[in-house]
Amino acid sequence: MSADLPTKADSDSRWGKGLVLVAEDDAVMRSMLSDILVRAGFAVLIARDGGEALEVAARQPLDLVVLDVMMPVHDGFEVCGRLKEAARREARMLPILLLTALDTRDARLQGLGMGADDYVTKPFGIEELVLRVHGLISNKRSFDELARRYHEVERIGEMQRKLAAFLVHDFKNPLSALEANLELLQRLASGKLEPRTQGFLNDAAACSRRLFNLVNTLLDVYRMEEQGLKLQRRPLLVEESLRSCAAQFESLARLKGLRLEVALETPGLSCEADPALLQRVLGNLVTNAVRYTPRGKRVVLSAAFDERSGAVRLAVEDEASRISPEHRELIFEKFGRVETADALPGHGLGLTFCRLVLKAHGGQIWVEDGAEGNRFAFTLPVSRPAL
Repeated sequence: MSADLPTKADSDSRWGKGLVLVAEDDAVMRSMLSDILVRAGFAVLIARDGGEALEVAARQPLDLVVLDVMMPVHDGFEVCGRLKEAARREARMLPILLLTALDTRDARLQGLGMGADDYVTKPFGIEELVLRVHGLISNKRSFDELARRYHEVERIGEMQRKLAAFLVHDFKNPLSALEANLELLQRLASGKLEPRTQGFLNDAAACSRRLFNLVNTLLDVYRMEEQGLKLQRRPLLVEESLRSCAAQFESLARLKGLRLEVALETPGLSCEADPALLQRVLGNLVTNAVRYTPRGKRVVLSAAFDERSGAVRLAVEDEASRISPEHRELIFEKFGRVETADALPGHGLGLTFCRLVLKAHGGQIWVEDGAEGNRFAFTLPVSRPAL
């Protein structure tokens, strides 16, 4: 007994314990296999040779294929390989049970090498056959349920990402207006307010700038994740980039009693990078280093040619508490933060931004032990002179 050949539009729920394709060229064996499986509660489709088996599998989603090894047109090994390859391309699971009289080690290895999930040799026991079919279909259904849940989680996550990006984008306009108005108010009120009131206004303006920068960073991260990053690359002198960054943060470091130094192990280095994005990467790393390094210590910006990778290796080294090895990947994840005794407020996006920028440049970023604290190092392609 066999089921009528269905179409792909039919619901899988009509197939009871599962839909099985039996590909067997021997009519008696084909009928026997069909009867055994139908009596066990499975729906069955039949194919008389390897060619028919491939045609049926292309038209109808299946829970299992029982393949005779010795068949005309295409043998079971070839059909098995082609079905498994098609399933891999479509990211789905299709169990295959090979049925053969070739009870040899080489035949088994050949079948397993083509992707077969199990083997039954002729003559076979009915109970053994049914149990193997049931086990393989149970595994497939578990896989299908996990895949369904995974895609549902991905769908919900995508909706959340789009909603977050939409909200953040809508925050930008009122924040721009707030920042502009606070800056205007600072100018108009300069020298006219009591020091305490002026301090409140300055704090409000600083908080507005931080929030505006956070929104911009969030938008940049979402944009890079969704659309990639368009780079404006050009050759850059590494020393100029490091000294420009150091000059920008010199006052902040001095206020905290830190020394900000530049060390060039390899003079005259040039790299290929987007200058604005490189300064933002360096700025994020130096900001973190200054924030976490105790008073009286130092922060060092350095550069060298890395002979192993053939790239320019830049680094920002602090003298803060060391980051434990198990947390060194977490800090580069979106909103990833490590709670420590000396942890300071932050949004956990700066290092995510750095990694995305450097990945777009073909570089890498990581953290390692420094002389006394942490060394955040990254690579960029060397600038080659035009021939």
